[in-house]
Amino acid sequence: MNLDLGLTNVELARRFDVSEGTIRYHRNKKKKEDGRENRFSGVSRFSIPIESWVQEILSPEKKYRPTILSLYRSLREFHNFDLSYDALRRFIKKHYPEVFQMTYHLRVETPPGKLAQVDWKEKVSVQMHEPGNWILMNFLILLLSFSRKPAIVAREKMSEQSFLSAHHEALKKLGGSTEYIRPDCMKTAVKIWNGMNSEMNTAYQDFLNQIGTKAFPARPGTATDKGKVEKKIQDIFRDIDFRKIIFRDMDHLQTFIDRKVEEFCSRTICPVTGTEISKAYEYEKTFLNQMVQDMPEIPLETASTPVQKGNLVWFRGNYYQIPEGYVGKSVRCINSGTLISICYQGQNLETFEYIPGVSGMTRMSREAALKSERPMSDLTRQWWLEVADRQLDYYQSVAGGF
Repeated sequence: MNLDLGLTNVELARRFDVSEGTIRYHRNKKKKEDGRENRFSGVSRFSIPIESWVQEILSPEKKYRPTILSLYRSLREFHNFDLSYDALRRFIKKHYPEVFQMTYHLRVETPPGKLAQVDWKEKVSVQMHEPGNWILMNFLILLLSFSRKPAIVAREKMSEQSFLSAHHEALKKLGGSTEYIRPDCMKTAVKIWNGMNSEMNTAYQDFLNQIGTKAFPARPGTATDKGKVEKKIQDIFRDIDFRKIIFRDMDHLQTFIDRKVEEFCSRTICPVTGTEISKAYEYEKTFLNQMVQDMPEIPLETASTPVQKGNLVWFRGNYYQIPEGYVGKSVRCINSGTLISICYQGQNLETFEYIPGVSGMTRMSREAALKSERPMSDLTRQWWLEVADRQLDYYQSVAGGF
């Protein structure tokens, strides 16, 4: 704010509708010199070789651009530069800002099966099960760097368990894992960043060990380290208008995304091979490490709960019906991300579609209707089966979703 208008403090205070003390404070602050601005930098002793380097890289005849790191190494080797690299960067940024305005362009490609990049597409609003039932959804993208083949998995949250669950599902879609995986420097993956020697979270490191893969996390706050996956996120989601789609459940949403990925790969060119991504992927797939056959599924969430009267199990805001014979026993409820499974001692009793944002329903079981030994007429059993088969259709008709 420029307060040098030839007006008194009181006149300025009236004009800006503030107190006179506020104007006085800002005028006095402007008169004081910030010592940090004029503080002497030890880098100034090397201003002659630095000036020569700047003039060289700004020359229009220069065919390639040296980095500040190369200048730092040169100063240390030939001019006994004993200060830090950060001090040199600060000096150049202050005295030669045009150097930082010049962008670097460095193209690097990786061989097939060597690297995959991981990132989230965050907080995408989708309508689930009925009009107006908006759910914030996150999509984990795992992209093969060579062929540009992506696998996209939808999750409600970005927790560590969601990250691992979606990660496992994405690798299954790709048919194997690469030698290295490059995640963003996210808390769910990286504990301490140190390049290829970074310390990963225990759960994520255990997961990588199981699939025989190593982590190569991106630098903190450096989106260009995973530019390929960032670009594919934009390309794929730019063509989807979620305002015009209502998804029945998570499985419907995942199937829709898988179809969009296949359409994208069939019409988009892989820059390494010059062919469609789908063809480049078929070639790269032969270089992937095969998934461990007996590796267990990673659930999104689990809970143990007793079976109540009516053979009902309470989980995530809804009741789920299972076959008779388990009242009072504890069963395991598993949310895979797309399905709700009810298990007892390793045996799957019933499976239901997972619908985010819907609660208060009592989901009827076709299996329970078929296996029930209770005396009932054929007509009653037929009604029970019809409700079990068409319960979601009834909901959609009432809510106006489809």
